[in-house]
Amino acid sequence: MGKYLLPVIIGTLLGFIARIILLRTDFRQYPTYPTGRIIHLSFGFIAAFIGSVAVPSVLDSDWTAVTFLGLAATQFREVRKMERDTLEKVDNKELVKRGQAFIEGMAQAFEGRNYMVMFLALISTLISVYNLWLGIILGFVLSFIIKYSIKGKLLRDMAEVSEGAIRFEGPNLYVGDIHIKNVGLETSRKVILERAVGAIITPKNENGI
Repeated sequence: MGKYLLPVIIGTLLGFIARIILLRTDFRQYPTYPTGRIIHLSFGFIAAFIGSVAVPSVLDSDWTAVTFLGLAATQFREVRKMERDTLEKVDNKELVKRGQAFIEGMAQAFEGRNYMVMFLALISTLISVYNLWLGIILGFVLSFIIKYSIKGKLLRDMAEVSEGAIRFEGPNLYVGDIHIKNVGLETSRKVILERAVGAIITPKNENGI
């Protein structure tokens, strides 16, 4: 194990650094400071360590490492459940809710990042066993590739946004030729006409619907 100690340390550190790079707190302060971040960084360190120590085990034909990888996958599924529950509670307090589809996607993203960290640590450790500097360089390169490859699409990538004229036909509110809702009070209609902005979002293809 002595000859693998330095590659394992390097792989673990690179995986942990990758998890730090992938961690971002949004405008809703989630994950929270500092407790939420500590939880995710702790899971990231565990994932990196498991990925790193799997390499010496496999190289020495000790296949028990596969069992640990399977156990880690089971535990990381709990991360998705934890994130789903937490995000649902946060979403219930919002005026404009993000919805179940968004919450499930975010929960999967948190789970998937741990797998990516594990994979990065495994590859970095494996390469470091044969070439230390190449393993370090590859680890940093993979970190930034992962960071930019998992970024979600922006609205402008999926649809065209244009301004729509706001108008009323009796109590019915329209943006362009799209009926929005019925507004009964004259004062409410006046406020909408004075202050509201209409936007029409047109998907570029069927995948944007």
